[in-house]
Parts: sequence; structure tokens; C-alpha cells
Amino acid sequence: MYESDITLFLRELMQNDPQLEVLQKQNRATWWDRKPDADQNRRYRESRVAVSGYAYFPLPETPHSAGNKLSSASSPE
Repeated sequence: MYESDITLFLRELMQNDPQLEVLQKQNRATWWDRKPDADQNRRYRESRVAVSGYAYFPLPETPHSAGNKLSSASSPE
């Protein structure tokens, strides 16, 4: 069966240093294996600001958008 060079390298690395597996599990627990914080999620949702589809370009001028604040956000003044 074919195994890529990367797979062979990783197998050899893990065999030479068994402590890496313990470190890998600790680091995964630090960043990924967390319980969701409902309060933090609520604050995140409440603090979101609507983003215009024209974030990098000014909105086209139309008779209805003359006083539109979104078009002046990206225009240099």
C-alpha cells in the first residue's frame, strides 16, 4: 500500500517521540475541546454590525441613495 512522504514522516516522528501525542492532546484541549459559553455567544451576536455588500467600493448613486451613509464610508473625503 502506498503511503505519502508526509505520512511516513509523521509516523516516524510519532514513533521517535511518544510525548508528542500527549502534547498534541493537551493543545487540542486548549483550543478546540471547550464547552460553548452561552453568555459570550450572546454578547458576540449582540455586538455584530451589519456590513454592506459594497464594503470596498462606493454604492452606485441613485435618486434614492443620495443621503445613504454607506456610500460615504468608502469614499475618500
